[in-house]
Amino acid sequence: MWLRAPTVVELGSEPAGPEELLSNLPASPAVYLFATHDSVLHLGSTRSLRRRVQRLLRPGSLASRLFGLNQLGLALHYWLVGSSLEAMLGIYELARQHFPEDYRSRFRLRPVFYLQLLQGIRFPRTQVTRRLRGSRSLYFGPFRTRHAAENFESELLNFFQIRRCREDFEPSPEHPGCIYGEMNRCLRPCQAQVSEQEYRAEVQRVAGFLRTRGRGMLRALVAAREQASQTLDFEQAAYHHATIVRLERLLRQLDELATDVEHLHGVAVTPSVHSTAVELWFMVHGVWVQRTSLDLSGANGAPVPLGQRLREILEQVQQASAGHAEREEHVGILASWYYAHARDGDWVRFEDFSSFPYRKVIAAARRVLADRRPAASPASA
Repeated sequence: MWLRAPTVVELGSEPAGPEELLSNLPASPAVYLFATHDSVLHLGSTRSLRRRVQRLLRPGSLASRLFGLNQLGLALHYWLVGSSLEAMLGIYELARQHFPEDYRSRFRLRPVFYLQLLQGIRFPRTQVTRRLRGSRSLYFGPFRTRHAAENFESELLNFFQIRRCREDFEPSPEHPGCIYGEMNRCLRPCQAQVSEQEYRAEVQRVAGFLRTRGRGMLRALVAAREQASQTLDFEQAAYHHATIVRLERLLRQLDELATDVEHLHGVAVTPSVHSTAVELWFMVHGVWVQRTSLDLSGANGAPVPLGQRLREILEQVQQASAGHAEREEHVGILASWYYAHARDGDWVRFEDFSSFPYRKVIAAARRVLADRRPAASPASA
């Protein structure tokens, strides 16, 4: 799905020795595997295929003994890649194909974290998690670290009155409550101060905030501040202004990845193995759905109508369904690439296809093409 046809070197039938074989391999980033007719012996990725195979096949190494399995039809399969994202998706695809039982342990992803709004329990609450599980929850993220997710959760709850406790309780006026209830920062459902319907109305406000990344609340506060100013209620205007400042400080904590995962749409623009092209990797609803090459050169030097080309590409993009575990893996790959120390490419998010940011994608494509960097390599499997 993500990798194109491999180049195959049949080692068992290769009359030349390793030195001559290595001289014909490209010194380029690649995903590769050593396989016999009936099994895969080694899977990995590298920044230099020639150097990696040279190290694996040096005399006395463990892999050199694999090279000695000529009678088993040993072959090297490799795919040249233009970016670390292409390498990660390639390793992921091959690991799922050849090691279905333990591909998750072989394909090691950096941990990412989400803010989960647990809507399936009687009195919903939030928690920070690494797993996408349960269709009745809203997941907001990903966050780079657990600390970032927990800090966002703490600041977010200062704007709402849903509970912070983790206990399962039966509402009762005799319940001791907590300090947040005393400070009027919780509706105190534990003490039966509100009905379940009233509490869920507040939960829906939280869900709406997360789905819009706070933009709806910010617009409402700005309008309220302007209205108060026009009626000369300066005290109320100052209150709204202070709230706006706090909210903007909270929203500045978010990078462009963090959103309701069900509405995580975007396109990663990365270098290609072709010098005049970039690769477009589309994610829809938190699932990688398609890769497409976009050539920025023109036929006979004529400029290419990139806007039209992008529209043609979008017409071919198909939405894909995925379970929670697979979506978790796809978002994990995105986060691993996006949060890398030297990310090779740009991420352009969009709300939906009707408002697709053509100019931003074209600008990103030109920027990536002008600033090609060597691809990073995820761990071997």
